[in-house]
Amino acid sequence: MKPSERLLGSVALVAMALGCNADQPSGLDRSKLSARFDPSAGSEAPLVEHIVAPQATDPAIDKFLDDHYAWLDTAAQSNQKLFVFMPGAGQVPAMFQLVQQEAARLGYHVVGLSYVTRLGGVVFTCPIAPDPASCYENTRLEIVDGVDRSPLVNISQANSIDNRLTKLLQYLAAQYPDEGWDKFLLAGDQPKWSQIAIAGHSQGGGEAATIAKIRLVARVVLFSSVTDSVHSDAPAWESTHMTPTERYWGIAQLHRAGRVWGARGSGDQRATVRLDSHARH
Repeated sequence: MKPSERLLGSVALVAMALGCNADQPSGLDRSKLSARFDPSAGSEAPLVEHIVAPQATDPAIDKFLDDHYAWLDTAAQSNQKLFVFMPGAGQVPAMFQLVQQEAARLGYHVVGLSYVTRLGGVVFTCPIAPDPASCYENTRLEIVDGVDRSPLVNISQANSIDNRLTKLLQYLAAQYPDEGWDKFLLAGDQPKWSQIAIAGHSQGGGEAATIAKIRLVARVVLFSSVTDSVHSDAPAWESTHMTPTERYWGIAQLHRAGRVWGARGSGDQRATVRLDSHARH
């Protein structure tokens, strides 16, 4: 598949996964697939875009200072949900604007979140650690909440995903009070996870799965994730999660999908669709 086709497939995955009702039974109606991939189905109005420096939301954030992105389609019917997308290792939210825009056109408030993404040591160290599963899990959890668990990372509470997302939502709510960002905050000081669809590419997908493991979220969308592995198997931390299996969607190369998603019980409950065939049309 060419790069442009892979990108189109990724955007199509967003349209398919996020356009579905979170409470519907698992499985996929293939007869409706082409309609879900129709780019003309969404709003074509200009999107509201906000580019926000992390330190503008919290001066204590002092690492990985690439801009956050926030999007809103005022012409689309809101679904009262927030879509949070996290890029992979060494990537930034600006690289995934089309995915974020597609989610906005489907009625989501959207955030492309900048967070700590350079974790090369984890890739090489965790597979050979005495307890590889705990190595992966503790590292990912520390990135989420900033609690010291792993010698491989040094993430302060200020630099955690939790704080970055909370402070960004508070900033957006204060700067743009008419846009409705405050409804994704619980008591004003933490994300309202039940209203959030969490997503990411590669490492970002692993962080999305980690959040869905410890919290109940509205939806999980994984792009070539989760990449953690113990020999050829998924680590044990992926096998239990608070978010129900039917809320997980993902896109990956076919030869990797079984390992990537089998551990969380989703491999036998979802229809498999080849997006490359749709991308060529």
